[in-house]
Amino acid sequence: LWLLSGAGLGLGLFMAVERKSSEPMLNPRLFKNPLFSINLLMGWLVFIVLGGTFTLPFYLELVKGYPTEKVGLLMMVVPLSMGLFSIIAGTLSDRFGPRGITLAGLLLLVLGCLSIGSLKVETTVWGYILRLLPFGLGLGLFQAPNNSAVMGAAPREHLGVASGLLALSRTMGHTTGIPLAGVLFTTGMMASDRVRSAADLSQAPPQDLVNGLAATFHTTALMIAVASVLAALAFWLDRRRST
Repeated sequence: LWLLSGAGLGLGLFMAVERKSSEPMLNPRLFKNPLFSINLLMGWLVFIVLGGTFTLPFYLELVKGYPTEKVGLLMMVVPLSMGLFSIIAGTLSDRFGPRGITLAGLLLLVLGCLSIGSLKVETTVWGYILRLLPFGLGLGLFQAPNNSAVMGAAPREHLGVASGLLALSRTMGHTTGIPLAGVLFTTGMMASDRVRSAADLSQAPPQDLVNGLAATFHTTALMIAVASVLAALAFWLDRRRST
């Protein structure tokens, strides 16, 4: 809490100094463009949600009892499906524009989060793969169009700064998402009276681990739903500007 408070104070002081500078490192006027700010915020939310995938090995190893090499192979479902659809997303974005493709990716992500949250103790390998596919496909559809939308909303003279802010949103999403996923997973797991401590996950009953996974991905589904509303708002603003 103290670290977050210090970071917020530092950010506020930095922006105050930048507003008064004749040659700011980060021009605050960039954020006055709602399309730029909305797409950056959406990217940050999506990368927070991506942190939830770090709880999947607990399910695969401790609930399903799979060996390490099998866990590694099954963890490739998301990056492989994401990589496949990111190629297609670029083409679709160039043809139809980034807004609709971004929204479609977010809706797939909501479906993916809900699907992963429905994993059970008895779920088969194919059931696991089918539940993760919408998540990976949604990420693949979202990323390239959203990056394009951020860069397209920035003035030409600030493209370098916009690119840096994109990288910052990814980094902040990862650093926020992984600990948040840990908190959600532990909270969901310990909701049962059978679990008194999260110190040793290997001793937790399988159903409680599944409950932790469900709590994590049901919460992230809500976060992506918020991002979807933002995407719809950006779509509306873009249409309004073009008319």
